[in-house]
Amino acid sequence: MTRIALVAPYAPPISGGISSFVSGLYHALEQRGHDVSLFAGEGRGDVERRSNLGLGRGFLARAAQGLEGARPDVVHCHAHWYALAAGVLYCRKNPAARLVFSFHTTSVPIFRSRFTRLLAKAHVCTFVSSAQLAELRHALLLGGDLRILQPATPIVTVTPDEARRWAGLYNLEGAFPVLAFVGPLEYRRKVAGVVDLVRSMPKILQHFPRARLLIVGDGRLRPAVEAATRHVGDAATVTGFVEDPRGLLQNADIYCHISYQESFGISILEAMALGRCVLASSVGGIPEIVDSSNGVLVGEGPEAIANAVRALAEDEALRKQLGSSAQEMVLRRFVWEKRIPQLSSLYGATL
Repeated sequence: MTRIALVAPYAPPISGGISSFVSGLYHALEQRGHDVSLFAGEGRGDVERRSNLGLGRGFLARAAQGLEGARPDVVHCHAHWYALAAGVLYCRKNPAARLVFSFHTTSVPIFRSRFTRLLAKAHVCTFVSSAQLAELRHALLLGGDLRILQPATPIVTVTPDEARRWAGLYNLEGAFPVLAFVGPLEYRRKVAGVVDLVRSMPKILQHFPRARLLIVGDGRLRPAVEAATRHVGDAATVTGFVEDPRGLLQNADIYCHISYQESFGISILEAMALGRCVLASSVGGIPEIVDSSNGVLVGEGPEAIANAVRALAEDEALRKQLGSSAQEMVLRRFVWEKRIPQLSSLYGATL
């Protein structure tokens, strides 16, 4: 048994890729019998005293103190400087411990030099895609042990009753095609893609008057998305945050992950795991999981999106084939059990 601490800014029920990644990793390690602690800035840690620890320096102080109590052999920090700083403080006092840092978003912090000094203390840094690794290695002039650790997803079965419940909640009976997007409405370039998806609806409605689009997410840029939906009436709906959107996704004929800034896209994996047909933007790490064998990549702009949706909506056999291939690919490559050998190497421990 290895004592492992996960130190992250977000954990469930907070939405987003970081939270999903950390939650999946926590349960995968725990199921293998390891002593896993989870320190969360916002959201639930593994116990109350490791939950909702705040952000920035407040989180740093509380997490560093908590790590001393947990005494982990491995500290795996995620996403933000203050998570990494807590790990660095602990390892300074406990030099036998191993420190891993995982990037999630592809952004360069304001205090770059301070951040890179912290990164130099980590034994390994990981990235969710090769595109992210290349961009950040160049932007931050990174050296040392740099590896790719792609996210994974649990396989969840949605019952017919659960799918019908969601269909009734959003009036999807008789709608076609049902389109869906899942993600936080927080980042400008991501939301620009969502707005273009909404703006593609008038052309889609010309051919499919019963088309429906569900935007599942919330965030500070939600008003911009809602403003765009006013031009298409009830054909597009912003649902707000949904803790587990799989029941809703089961109703989607096409999962549309239109985003112009994406390091990876965990919600794409979740849709693929359900056998949904995926249409996604050809940006960042998305082409590393979506290709012509398991989905469709599309360029920017409402017209390109509308044309791609129309082509898929008109070809039921293609949608089914892409959805089936996507599901098989997730089972083969993107379940957490497939990450265990890689995690063993990262942690320097037998998992």
